[in-house]
Amino acid sequence: MLAALLVLVATQVTRLVVPGRGPYPWTLLLSAAGLIGGEIVAGSGYLASPAIGVVHPVADALVIALLQAGGAYVTAPEQTGGRPRR
Repeated sequence: MLAALLVLVATQVTRLVVPGRGPYPWTLLLSAAGLIGGEIVAGSGYLASPAIGVVHPVADALVIALLQAGGAYVTAPEQTGGRPRR
């Protein structure tokens, strides 16, 4: 239940901060993937000892933010003229 709430809140915050971000399902998918990635990182023991059934909100939020930023970069429209995107 907490995991689903974290995904929904992260998706809504992303939509509020960057309104022209793209389709809602894409943002929701990136948030869900970030939650799964955060749980894999936290469960592997890099942040703390692995525990089954425990949600690691800090690790989840960091991975969600990374995936949302990467998704924003990938789905950004191409610039016409000017400097190329790096």
